[in-house]
Amino acid sequence: MPPHHRLGDSCVIRVMLPVENRRLCKSIEVTNQEKTRDVIVKAIKKFQMRGYKPEDLELVQIITQDQKLRIPDDANVFYALKTTDVYHVVLRKYTFPRRTPAKQRSSFSLFHRKRSESKA
Repeated sequence: MPPHHRLGDSCVIRVMLPVENRRLCKSIEVTNQEKTRDVIVKAIKKFQMRGYKPEDLELVQIITQDQKLRIPDDANVFYALKTTDVYHVVLRKYTFPRRTPAKQRSSFSLFHRKRSESKA
């Protein structure tokens, strides 16, 4: 199968994991039966991300520099992807609270940003 293309009932996506000032990339095969959680679990294993839970992460397809598509939690990823020549997907820390209150969520982020130190 050509890298990052659909062929029958599967496709290969390029999953990027931002870490500090670089991006790690892995290719993952996705079938037409896999939901978002299944693909996130594959990515967690492929990147050897110990201590991460699928519910704390999300998949975002990079369509263009200005266009991004968040893959819904309950979606069939194969059908949710926007058809492009190459499937680039970012695996990142979920950006909004979802199943647990914010106080119980981890403060660690894959996209660590420094907070502004200036006070109003």
